[in-house]
Amino acid sequence: IKHGPLPKPPLCPPIANRANYIHWLEDLLFLSRPSHVLNLKGPEVKGLDVGVGASVVYPIIGAAVNGWRFVGVDITDAAVASAAANVSGNEKIKNLVEIRDARSFRGMAPFAPIEKNNKTASVLLPAIKPDETFAFSMCNPPFFESLSEAYQNPGTDFGGTCAEVSCPGGEENFVTTMFNDSVALGDTIHWFTTMCGKKDTTKMLKKLLHGEKKVTAVRSETFYQGKTTRWGVAWSFSKDAGKTNTTPLLRER
Repeated sequence: IKHGPLPKPPLCPPIANRANYIHWLEDLLFLSRPSHVLNLKGPEVKGLDVGVGASVVYPIIGAAVNGWRFVGVDITDAAVASAAANVSGNEKIKNLVEIRDARSFRGMAPFAPIEKNNKTASVLLPAIKPDETFAFSMCNPPFFESLSEAYQNPGTDFGGTCAEVSCPGGEENFVTTMFNDSVALGDTIHWFTTMCGKKDTTKMLKKLLHGEKKVTAVRSETFYQGKTTRWGVAWSFSKDAGKTNTTPLLRER
């Protein structure tokens, strides 16, 4: 895999931590996956990376190691341009990864609720075509409400632009919006997943999920990498996934 351009200040995610997320997705798909996906490796598995970033780290790992297809979406000129350049510059993955600008792509945005400031209150809907389906979605959401808050956190040492590390309402608002989108999308995405940087966000999201009757399966995971701890939450509206709720996430790699 060749290194491509990164904007300044770049968000430089640690590879090992990101690989843990990919391995967790492998485990989830081992338990339950769309009926047309017969193999865990290969282009039958299609994932959606929300906030793909300039480095395209998740699609690069997933496509290079497993041969998965990805749609990666972002909302800044620098991230979209750098991500597209990183994909096109790597022969092994360029036909497996598509980069979309959620601001202009729009997708299913017309079906999303509208906020008072006339902005679409949606994370997933603008990124997806009406007839698309995915084996999973993944996201490493902005943790903070502002860039100044991010700089005050001693654990934030991987750089990043304002849009990459912060958003109005912070991580909790972003994840709540994602949950609302998932209810509208149903089994369009077999496994909805997100990483959380705050344990309180994880608890909040799991409470929302357990309170939604349409959700059939809820899974969580803790990722340990050095001194960094992150939490993963996955949920599904699939009847097949619902049958696996008590099955341990253990298998041979």
